Amino acid sequence: MTPTSTTAYLLLIVSDINMGPIFVVKHCRGSGACSVLLKNKTKLDLKKVRRKVKEILADTPYVIIVRFKGVNVSIYPTAKLLIHERDEEKVKKIAKEVYDAIL
Repeated sequence: MTPTSTTAYLLLIVSDINMGPIFVVKHCRGSGACSVLLKNKTKLDLKKVRRKVKEILADTPYVIIVRFKGVNVSIYPTAKLLIHERDEEKVKKIAKEVYDAIL
């Protein structure tokens, strides 16, 4: 199944303690990005996140945009990630690595 302009494509990724957090990936319509949300609501302290990430492209009180493995990733206080990549496997890998680094 591929995303279209009229449907959203959801993918639930379940993991265990050894694999990392449980999250949902949603392809954003009309853009080359995917949003990633943790299943368990989590709040991030962006001040702490800033100390844990490298290559910060933009930094505001509401979002930090970083370059991670060649891909732009927006990190929000709600623990939402906006990953500017369409390849599903790459998005899953990036999300897991970013969450492992910031949580």
